[in-house]
This record gives sequence, C-alpha cells and structure tokens, in this order.
Amino acid sequence: MTVTMSTPDSGNQTFETVFITVKICVITGMVDPTVPVLANRSVLVYATTPLVIDISSPGFVQTPACGYGLINTFSWTIPAGAPITQDTANPKNWYKLTVTTRDPKKDASYAVSLNVSSYYGGLDATYTKTVTFNIVVTDPCLTTVLTPFANFQNMTIECG
Repeated sequence: MTVTMSTPDSGNQTFETVFITVKICVITGMVDPTVPVLANRSVLVYATTPLVIDISSPGFVQTPACGYGLINTFSWTIPAGAPITQDTANPKNWYKLTVTTRDPKKDASYAVSLNVSSYYGGLDATYTKTVTFNIVVTDPCLTTVLTPFANFQNMTIECG
C-alpha cells in the first residue's frame, strides 16, 4: 500500500510505502485416529467379557493446526446382523464399540467403518474421512483342535 500526498505545486508525492502480508492457514488434511491393535483381533463367541474397542485418540486432527472452530458429525457403518453395537445415548462413547455374542452363527469377519464429516466454521469448509478395520468373531467350538489320547488301551477306569 502506498500513501501519497497531493500537492498543488508538485503533484502526487509518495509519502510512505507500507507492505501488508496476509497469510491464510489452509487445512491440507486430517489425521486419522489410531486404530488399536485390538480392533483386528478376534473375540470369541461365548466370551464372558465383551470386547470394547475405543479409537478416540487422537481423533481427526486438522493438519496443519490452523485453529479453526470444528463441528464433527460421526457415523458408524456396521454390517447388518453383526454382534457389534455402539452407545448412541452417550456422546462421550461415540468412538467406542462393544462386541459380544452367544450366537455361534455370528462366527465371521466384519468390516466396520467410522465415518466423520468435519465442518470448519472459520474456513467454511467440510472434510470427510473414513477409518475402516476388521473385527473377527470366532466360535471356539469350530476352531479348537482337540488332541486325541495317545495311549487309550493302557487307561484304567475305576468306579466307586
């Protein structure tokens, strides 16, 4: 920007030159949350404790950190009939899934996705991301290998 002074004798004279640098922080992406190792392990049918999968950290961080206000909208894609549930009543548990079943027909691998739509108010932009991982439910009755007795003929059975 140039500040000029107009004079009747000499015309316009440059009085001062000012440089203004405008920097705009542009979000180039979002960092995916770290999918825990547990998410790709098996959970057993008939397990006495459900498997809880929590991917809440670090959780969709803007890159670079521009500091724009953020509104996240989350949704899970869970296959129909999968023994996987989310706690929709508690917003603090939005990143958590619970896996549990007593139904041997649920023995399968399930591809699960966490979808996020992030709206940055100061930028008036929306980014969408999806994190997908597999949850394997295993029926121990189908996968347990039983070793036969090696020496059945020398076995003695006593009855009281």
